[in-house]
Amino acid sequence: MTTTTSFDFGSLENPLYCLEMANNHQGDVAHGKKIISEAAALAKSKGARVMIKLQFRNLDSFLHPADRSDGSLEAPLSGHTKRFKETELSDAQFAELVAHARHEGVPAYATPFDEDSVDKCVEMGFDVIKVGSPSAYDWPLLRKIGGTGLPVIQSTGGMTLNEIDDVVDFFKASGNPLAIMHCVSIYPTANEDLQIDVVSQYRERYEGIPIGYSGHESPSESDVGGLALAKGAVLFERHFGLPTDKITLNAYSLSPEQAGEWVAAVQRASQICSNGKARRPVEGEAAALLALKRGIYAKHSIPAGKVVTADDVFLALPCLEGQFHAGKYFEVVDSFAPMQPIDANMPIGLDLPAEMPKAITVSSIVARTLEVLTEAKVSLDAGTEVEISHQYGLEHFYEYGAVIANIINRDYCKKLIVQFPSQAHPAHKHIQKEETFQVLDGTVDLVLDGKSSRLEPGQKQVIEREHVHSFSTETGVIIEEISTTHISGDSVYDDPAIASDPAGRKTVLVLP
Repeated sequence: MTTTTSFDFGSLENPLYCLEMANNHQGDVAHGKKIISEAAALAKSKGARVMIKLQFRNLDSFLHPADRSDGSLEAPLSGHTKRFKETELSDAQFAELVAHARHEGVPAYATPFDEDSVDKCVEMGFDVIKVGSPSAYDWPLLRKIGGTGLPVIQSTGGMTLNEIDDVVDFFKASGNPLAIMHCVSIYPTANEDLQIDVVSQYRERYEGIPIGYSGHESPSESDVGGLALAKGAVLFERHFGLPTDKITLNAYSLSPEQAGEWVAAVQRASQICSNGKARRPVEGEAAALLALKRGIYAKHSIPAGKVVTADDVFLALPCLEGQFHAGKYFEVVDSFAPMQPIDANMPIGLDLPAEMPKAITVSSIVARTLEVLTEAKVSLDAGTEVEISHQYGLEHFYEYGAVIANIINRDYCKKLIVQFPSQAHPAHKHIQKEETFQVLDGTVDLVLDGKSSRLEPGQKQVIEREHVHSFSTETGVIIEEISTTHISGDSVYDDPAIASDPAGRKTVLVLP
C-alpha cells in the first residue's frame, strides 16, 4: 500500500483547475503533447494551478468478450467501444505523455476504469486518482483505489446522497485524502440541469472535505465556473482540447481560449443555481451512466440454486437494463442464488430483457459449446470456423438448432456437431453430400426417412444423398460428422419457412 500523503485540492483564493484530456488526444501522442503544452501556457498566463487528466482502461478486461473481437458480426454492444479502441494508447505512449507533462511543469493525474488501470496509476507515479461518475459506486474499483493510499477526487454524477455518504465514509476509513465534485453526467448539460447550489449543500453535509465542480455545459456558458466558485467550489474540472483543421471539439470541451474565460464569469446565477433545492435526477442521466457501468456476467455456466461466488462472475461493459452492476457486486457474490440456470457470458440480474443483444447471445452459445467440448475432453484449434445454426431465428436456438465446428472441408469433410439438451434440428436432406454420424458423447434421436432410432456413444449412421433426416437430443450430444465435400446451400428443408440461403439461418464466426 502506498503511504498516504496530503494534497492541496485548492481554495477559494487559489482554485485548482483540472483539465480533462480524455479522448481529445485522438489516440495521437503528438497531438496529446500539444494539448499538454496549451495547458501549461494557460497555467502561466492566468497564474493558475492547472492539472491535466488522462483516462486508463484495460480494454482486454473492461469490454465484454463479444466486443473484444474484430466486430465483424454486428455493431458493438457498447456505443463507446469504437471510440475506446480508436484512441487506445500503449503504456509507453501514456508514459510519454506523462513525461511531457512533467517537463512542462503541469501535474498529471488519471481516471482508471478498472482494477488493472489502478495499478498503472501507481506505477506511473500519479499524485492523485480521479474516480469518474460511471465508476462512482463501483465497489471493487473503489476498494482497489482505497488500497493505494493516494488522494482521491470523487465525481458524483447520478449518485444519491446515501451513495455519496457510503463513498465518503469508505475513503475516510481507508485514509485517502478526498475531494468530491458536483457533476451532472449529461453531455452537454443544459443550464436548467446544472444545479450549482448543490456545491453549497455538499459543503454543509461533508464538512472539512473540499468540494469541486466538474462541468459539461456548453463552452458558451462561461459564467458557470464563477457561480460554482460563489457556492464554495475550490477545484474545477472541464474537458479540454485543441481544435485543428482536422479536429473539431465536441459540444462540451473547451479550447484554450475558452478555458481562459471559463473561471472568470459570474452571471446568470438565478437561472443556473437551484436555489437550495436538493439534487434531483435528470432525464436521460441514468441511461447515460448505465451505458458506461460494468455489469455482472457469468464466467461459466451457473446451475440454478448455486450461491454465486467471485469465481463464477466477471465485470464488463455494457450493463443491461435489469442487470446487476458493479455497485451490487458485494451484495451478489456469496449471497445471490439464481432461480434459473445462467449460461456462460450471460448477464446476471432479476429483471433482464427477454431478448438479449445478438452479440451476447452468440458469445454465450460459443462459451457454452466450449464448456461441453471441454467436459468431453474434445479441443478445438484457434481459428476454427464455427456455425451457429438457428433455423427459426436465434431467439429459438435452444429449441431448434445446433453448433457446428468445421474441422476440414476437402474431397472429404469433417465436422463436430454440438446440441444442448432438448434441442432439435429440423427435417432436411442433402442433394450432393453423403454423410456419416458417429456419436462421441450423449445420445441423439435420429429420424431417417421416417424411421426413428437412438444412437448411443460409439454408434454410427450413414445418411445417403436425398434421404430426409432430422435429429434431436434429450441429454445433449456431440456428434462427429464425416462426409463428402460440404457445399454451401446443399441443405433442403421440409419446412418452407426455413430460409434456403444459409446466411439466413446461420451465424458464422472464427474462434480466437
